[in-house]
Amino acid sequence: MSYLAGKRICISGGGIGGSAFALALEQACKLSNILPRPTIKIFERDPSISTQENLGWSFGLKAEGGSGGLQVIRQLERGIVEDLEQLQEPGSGGHICWRTPYNSMVSFTPKKDKDGNAIDIDSLRIMRSHVRRTLLSRVPSESVEFGKVCISAEPARKPGQPVQMTFADGSTEECDLLVVAEGANSRLRAALLPHEVNRYAGVCMLFGRTGRLNELPKGLWRGPHISLSRTSTTLFMGLVDKNTVLWSLSTKDPETRAAELRDIFQDPKAVQDFMDKELPELAAGFKEPLHSMIRETRPSSLSAFNAIDKLPHPNSGENGIVYIGDAWHPMSPFSGSGANMALQDAWELAQQLVNGGHSNTQAAISEFATRAAPRSVEAIERSHKIIGVAHSDGLLKLLIVGLMSLVGFFIRPIASFKSLDWRSFWKLSPGSKMDSKPMSRQRTLEGLRSACGKARRKPAVLLIWQMAYLAGKRICIAGGGIAGAAFALALEQACKLNGISPMPSIEVFERDTTVATQENLGWSFGLMSEGGTGGLQAVRHLERGILEELEALQEYGNSGHLCWRTAYKPLVSFSAKRAKGRDPQGFDSIRIMRSYVRRALLSRVPQEAVHYGKVCVSAEPACKPGEPVQMRFSDGSSEKCDLLVVADGANSKLRAALLPQEVNCYAGVCMLMGRTGRLEEVPRGLERGPHMSLSWADTTLFMGPVDRTTVLWSLSFRASESRAAELHTLFKDPSAAQAFKDNELLKLAARFQEPLQSMIRATRISSLSAFPAIDKLPHSNTGANGIVYIGDAWHPMSPFSGSGANMALQDAWELAQQLVNGGHSSAQAAISKFAQQAAPRSSGAIDKSHKIIGLAHSTGLLKLLFVVLLTLFGLLSRLKLELAYTYTAMSFLAGKRIAVSGAGIGGSAFALALEQACRLSRITPLPTIKVFERDANASARENIGYSFSLREHADAGSGGLQVIRQLERGILEELEQLQEPGNAMHICYRTFKPLFGSPASRDKKGNIMTQETLRIMRTHVRKALLARIPPEYMRYGKICTSAEPAAKPGDPVQIIFADGSTDECDLLVVADGASSKLRAALLPQEVNRYAGISMMFGRTGRLKQVPPELLRGQHLLLGKTSTSLFMATVDKNTVSWGLSSRMPHSQAAELSNRLKDPAAAQEFMDKEVPKLADGFSEPLHSMIRETPASSLAALPAMDRPPHAVHGNGIVYIGDAWHPMSPFSGSGANMALLDAWDLAQQLVNGGHSNAQAAISQFAAEAAPRSLGAINSSRRVIAVAHSDGLFKFMFVLMLRIMGFLTSLGSTAPYWVWRSPGRLLPSWRQPAATAAQKHAGGFVSLQSVLKQKPHLA
Repeated sequence: MSYLAGKRICISGGGIGGSAFALALEQACKLSNILPRPTIKIFERDPSISTQENLGWSFGLKAEGGSGGLQVIRQLERGIVEDLEQLQEPGSGGHICWRTPYNSMVSFTPKKDKDGNAIDIDSLRIMRSHVRRTLLSRVPSESVEFGKVCISAEPARKPGQPVQMTFADGSTEECDLLVVAEGANSRLRAALLPHEVNRYAGVCMLFGRTGRLNELPKGLWRGPHISLSRTSTTLFMGLVDKNTVLWSLSTKDPETRAAELRDIFQDPKAVQDFMDKELPELAAGFKEPLHSMIRETRPSSLSAFNAIDKLPHPNSGENGIVYIGDAWHPMSPFSGSGANMALQDAWELAQQLVNGGHSNTQAAISEFATRAAPRSVEAIERSHKIIGVAHSDGLLKLLIVGLMSLVGFFIRPIASFKSLDWRSFWKLSPGSKMDSKPMSRQRTLEGLRSACGKARRKPAVLLIWQMAYLAGKRICIAGGGIAGAAFALALEQACKLNGISPMPSIEVFERDTTVATQENLGWSFGLMSEGGTGGLQAVRHLERGILEELEALQEYGNSGHLCWRTAYKPLVSFSAKRAKGRDPQGFDSIRIMRSYVRRALLSRVPQEAVHYGKVCVSAEPACKPGEPVQMRFSDGSSEKCDLLVVADGANSKLRAALLPQEVNCYAGVCMLMGRTGRLEEVPRGLERGPHMSLSWADTTLFMGPVDRTTVLWSLSFRASESRAAELHTLFKDPSAAQAFKDNELLKLAARFQEPLQSMIRATRISSLSAFPAIDKLPHSNTGANGIVYIGDAWHPMSPFSGSGANMALQDAWELAQQLVNGGHSSAQAAISKFAQQAAPRSSGAIDKSHKIIGLAHSTGLLKLLFVVLLTLFGLLSRLKLELAYTYTAMSFLAGKRIAVSGAGIGGSAFALALEQACRLSRITPLPTIKVFERDANASARENIGYSFSLREHADAGSGGLQVIRQLERGILEELEQLQEPGNAMHICYRTFKPLFGSPASRDKKGNIMTQETLRIMRTHVRKALLARIPPEYMRYGKICTSAEPAAKPGDPVQIIFADGSTDECDLLVVADGASSKLRAALLPQEVNRYAGISMMFGRTGRLKQVPPELLRGQHLLLGKTSTSLFMATVDKNTVSWGLSSRMPHSQAAELSNRLKDPAAAQEFMDKEVPKLADGFSEPLHSMIRETPASSLAALPAMDRPPHAVHGNGIVYIGDAWHPMSPFSGSGANMALLDAWDLAQQLVNGGHSNAQAAISQFAAEAAPRSLGAINSSRRVIAVAHSDGLFKFMFVLMLRIMGFLTSLGSTAPYWVWRSPGRLLPSWRQPAATAAQKHAGGFVSLQSVLKQKPHLA
């Protein structure tokens, strides 16, 4: 009953905004199943789609900040991004030059691949016409009417009435919603809103395009260039393709100049005269190659126009008309955001109309406009500043050029200071402490050299990745099967995303002669997404398009069936489940041929990286770290590499040569396989999916459809290893294979009923094969000699495990992630960690396959009992008892009692994560979960505590937001509504003028986020988690004071409470915070350490207005002495602040106790707090005066490394295990990570008991928490330093703030005072536009607040 159902939506203009909106709305309506679908019609003035094919200019399609056009393209119909990538301009770096593109002053160097080619996944430089054509070509042809110019419209007089459109040819149309998307010179806007006129930005732009050149100018290959000159003229020059150059000269001219030039360009003779005389004079301020390019320019390509813009007007949609893109907020090219804004407008309007939860169109449009208007105002402001700087002259131009030259020539090596190895800068080892003594000049220089390496005169790139152990290395993969191809893709993808430069060289050596050699060989398998068989998860993570291709190739039927002698009557059926929390339109498994998966993966590996017909037979390991591995091939050739990945399958030649003792083990079963020719139809019953049929004998049948006309079958039976080898050899002879098929094979098949015999008779002799079922437990795989094994080369598995290919995919993905994202110092450390995680998983799968072989090939009484049991299960499952995965009922958690002491963030997150994991894994009976919390109810501490940043990144201490995303749906959305206003982080010195900060970006809903973070009160997170825990789990008012550990495995844990009562559980999770009573009782030696700092917190009452500088985000102010200040908004009317300073532990404890007395707190507020705040500027003193004494609190900064005791039925998580000071910024994030990881290890870790799961959890989590604690100590030392050290640190922050503003799209220059520029990251939410009712603002109101725009 959507208000869009059956409506007529008309779009005036088929440009980028209009065509993108048509696609986005159609896609959203399909996904939301709106019926009947709205009719979407585009009216475009051009006579055809290719009218503007070679007109216009190029632009940067970006993925960040307010210019997220590339994000929209990625979310639109499949294939658009791929098409645009093929059409992007050569070179994607940005360069600011002085008079010529040959010598860059400042370069924004893109990431590079192994061949040195630029790759920038966050932007595409492309012609506007290419984007328009690509989008418009995907709109259904019947939805586009070309040659129709809409010149006016009659708005709807009241809701429900139609809008009347009038066209230039006199015709009219009616619609329910009119979307105006016809560009900056919109006729409809001029007719309906004549007062909303475009404004001249002060610059005239002249464009030209060369003909096809024989040779491109040197330097232009690097990407587009902006060249400044001595005068107020600026040059832009970039490549259109490999033979064409686009150039533009912009000058400060009267508004009439562009019209004069356009008149000249209408006369061929006048154009030629202009090119011969005036144009060379205009270009006189620039050097070659501009003059050569002008001579090669076609006169017909010349064009001129004024740079114009206009602030967005009210756009409520109350009259059935809505404006998007340049029709609403035209922008000059200097904003760099016009087309990106049009794409974002199109996507967000479609989402608000369909998915915004509104009751009518007008409400959806109002919400869209409220979100989009501030973004466009910011872009227009930025374009004015760029125009002013780029077209300046005199002293200001001299200062700008001098500053850029200084940056480009002298300080390039530290242009990415944010990514430096600070441990090497501070000369600290992982476990060492940092003192607060000022650093000497020599020590400072040594630290800089260590952090910057040898990159002192290299281009500005991410230096930390230049020093990565993978950078520039050669990675060779022996084997182009599923594991090898997947690893090549996963490693390349991870290196690109992490900006490793130079990229490692990745090469695959494959024995087959082409990718299609094994096209019709092999068998099918289930690509699954859960537990230890998560191959589908790996495919989802890999390059786009793989999953879609495999879904199109999956076998006919996707359910599994266990049968008795025939496929017609299943005993038990395993219906394919929908993928929960992953792909709402897909299943959690895909049945597919192995050869299809291999081809899909290998075809996406760059062809120059795959060497076919190369069989690696041996290798010489590296003698010591840093030496190469020598590979030898069957043709006598050899290759050297830095890391050799062995992925050549179960019968690995390399493993046999290097580890001859690691031989495969026969699993006791021989397998015969065959594939039918094309059948008229698949036999009845097989259309439901693959079947496994049992018989009275020790023979088992597998049969499944490959497609609608082909069937794959396999007979397995017990045989000696010699017999299996004999049959394997027999099928290599066609005549012997035919004889075996006619005699022995049909006799073997007689144990089963039809349709097996019919399928055997229809089987092609060439498809028959036999092989022994083999497996082998994983061997030691440390990578110490430069060689690592993955997939079947490491742990071959029989098909009965159902996990071989899935394991190979998981190995490939996880090894790549450990190498790139594991935070290791060497490849060997990464490989060791990978092997430690992967080996238990593969061992478990091999054990499972042995059990399946034993049951499926049993005889006599065991077979009878097995069949009876399956029959009962089948009957029960038909009664909806959901016993499809009954083996999970045997989990060690089934029916157990889990107690959680403490319902803070860690405890409540663990309860939710465990309940969710058990439910998804169908553990029956479910474990009983009890949460014991000292508070009387969930809202007892509603307004107590401080805020923290929930972060996205997977580095140490930063993965809390990832956990929230994976927990029950709705938590993230609730927290996004509660996040603090302003989300950027600013580091300042004594005042609130930022020295350095982290850029604020937007999330998918338009809310401000910083590096994928949410700044939020701890109490809000705790409340959101507790609200989703079933009430029967909670036990409020219960304080756990002690416990009696289990005497032996299987015995219960006795819990003792403060009220004298007791309880028992099988597993006790201690999550009662930093001052844990349970830890104090059970481990009295594990005491918290004082970090040397006392922190005092306060919170204002409700303010009439929050100081505007605080709306930008959180501020950390460094004091002149060893004092620091943190200040942030809690909501729109409240501010929290914290002062921290060095003092002895005894004094800090005394202060904490003193502030608990109201009278003493008031006295301290009146006398002592102003003295502490004396070194900081306003608004701190005003905020202190607004702070009630009752909100004051002080606490010593405490931490403690994680202890090593986990056992006896008790496990510790969060601050109860590793308390951290707030300076780590990671305490709550760590608690969330601990909670999620412990739950996953208990349920999905493949362990045989709780102790093994807890040990694995502790082994993974302890290093992470230790790193965060060491980091907090370093932050404390730096923030509370004084003297020369403080001076050096502040100076370094100033340099970092300046440099990062040049290399980032988020920061931009703000005029602070005449002649002075300082960098600032400002959130679009804090602009004047948001302060205006309805989200709109007049130009006059903006200029009053920001006179620099005038």
